[in-house]
Amino acid sequence: MNARPSRPFYERTWAAWLSNAVLACLLSLTGQLDTLLYPTAGWIENQPAPIFHRAPDANGDGLATPRFLSRRGEPLPAPELRRLQMVFPEHRRFDPAVAAGVALFHFLALAFFRLVLLGTRSHLFLRFRAVGSIFLALFVTTLGTRLLLDFTPLSTLAAPTLLPVLLFTPLLGRTPAFALHLLTVAIAAYLSHFPPATFLVLLLAGWSAAGLLTREASGARTLFASVIATVTGALCMLFLGRFTPQPLSFALTVESDFTGLALGSLGMGVAALLLRQSTMILFGATPRSRLIRLNDLDHPLMRELAQKAPGTFQHSLAVANMAEKVAHDIQADALLARVGAYYHDIGKMQRPEAFVENQKDENPHDQLPPEVSATMVRSHVENGVAIAQGANLPRRLIDFLVEHHGRSTVEFFLDKALRQEGRVADPAAFEYRGRNPTSRETGIVMIVDAVEAASRTLTQPDREAVVGLVRQILFEKLIHGYLDDSGLSPRDLKQIGQSLIQFLSAQFHMRVEYPWQRRFDRPSMLTSPNLAAFSLQQLRVAQPVPPLPSHLTPQPMPAIPAPGTPAPEPAPVARPALDSTAGNGDTGASASSPAPVASPNPAPPKEDQ
Repeated sequence: MNARPSRPFYERTWAAWLSNAVLACLLSLTGQLDTLLYPTAGWIENQPAPIFHRAPDANGDGLATPRFLSRRGEPLPAPELRRLQMVFPEHRRFDPAVAAGVALFHFLALAFFRLVLLGTRSHLFLRFRAVGSIFLALFVTTLGTRLLLDFTPLSTLAAPTLLPVLLFTPLLGRTPAFALHLLTVAIAAYLSHFPPATFLVLLLAGWSAAGLLTREASGARTLFASVIATVTGALCMLFLGRFTPQPLSFALTVESDFTGLALGSLGMGVAALLLRQSTMILFGATPRSRLIRLNDLDHPLMRELAQKAPGTFQHSLAVANMAEKVAHDIQADALLARVGAYYHDIGKMQRPEAFVENQKDENPHDQLPPEVSATMVRSHVENGVAIAQGANLPRRLIDFLVEHHGRSTVEFFLDKALRQEGRVADPAAFEYRGRNPTSRETGIVMIVDAVEAASRTLTQPDREAVVGLVRQILFEKLIHGYLDDSGLSPRDLKQIGQSLIQFLSAQFHMRVEYPWQRRFDRPSMLTSPNLAAFSLQQLRVAQPVPPLPSHLTPQPMPAIPAPGTPAPEPAPVARPALDSTAGNGDTGASASSPAPVASPNPAPPKEDQ
């Protein structure tokens, strides 16, 4: 694998211009479908109108005009037809010049949206799949607005402009979603000749929904955001109704503005809920349900990692805990960061002994040249990608394997080679073959991976040492440009540093010394006689008990004769003979006299107890 860093599709100028031009032409033609299919020049007087045509908001003298100039299926008298052709002369027939002007407007609007995406500094949002899914949503929204205006009597507030913001805010973030909604409303405004009040209602309703959605928004929160959009739109209608010549209608009819707003907002909430999984797949994201399944440590890859590389497994758990907290603090996708941290080092299962966290007795790198050792260490990225592809892991998780080291170098063996030889013939031999992070989540894992590994080398992990460690690692990632394409802002990096310092300070917290530690840690206790007595008496191994003398051994019981057999005569009992010298004043003891038996386990002295 050679994942050289390359510019994403939408960042290339020629690709952006070409894709914007193609989409602008499609949107222009879609918006003029009524003129292409039903030009008013071909309409016949007193014949049913094929489509609806809505009237402008008000005429020049300030009097309100009818809502519709033509109704689908109703006969159109000659005066009304002539009025329609006068009010909308561009609908008489298709004009390529008008279509080109509309396409230019769409092209400039898309160019503005591209600048917003470039400002996020995230290559993930500029990939072909992500941009293609956004363009597809814009096309579907434009087509839906055109069909709604031509074939239904609903208000223009029912236009499906809320759909893109509900679908893409959890994927893009709020700032790009605000720009996307502005682009959508601007396109719909041209199609239906929005009055300013309608434009503001739809714009504020969508922005209120985007403000509620986060990167981890659930389906229920998406529906709640559509409800908030309806409420916000209704409040805007009440406020703006005081300043418009034709007040917006709150009547509970099909053609009223409030009905159109409610149907458009709530309907798009349900549609976003149904299309959510498909949109995530098209965008290149991983569905939440699959991430939850992969978050289980009982996954076969996790069990295999724990068995083959237990040190790497514990490192991955620690990185996952830290990455989840950091991602939550900067409002990134915490679940994705945690699952990506679980699997980012699965390539170390191929040669676990090549990594220090899995080594037990000997280090194989002691007998290898630094270049060979660096190649062994670098290979875990390629091996991990192969394992992940074989296990059918999502593309977003494979990004963590490719990007968690980026284009950094194996610093330890590079320094070893410099110390041994004074120079390095091929510096590229010590460089990882990965890709620099292209999303906020992979950038987080790159930082946390380095911080967690380096924190294990601290001899005195106090707060001062932790702060210096975190700042040094963040500074090195920045000056080498490893985070340039991740989308992490300076504010995000500041919060990441604070979160890591807080996490490590809590991890390396101090405890009070227990009383037994104070007793047994004193050198004087090692030579204490009481400690020696305690060790000998309480922890000694029991000695085997010696056998009793033969004259104290109990005799076996005689056998009971069977019925009908004569009982055997009892054997004579041997009695000890008295010594003839007894009582003659000899001080020696008799040979037959039993000697006193000493207790095999005498009780210890009380003072030692």
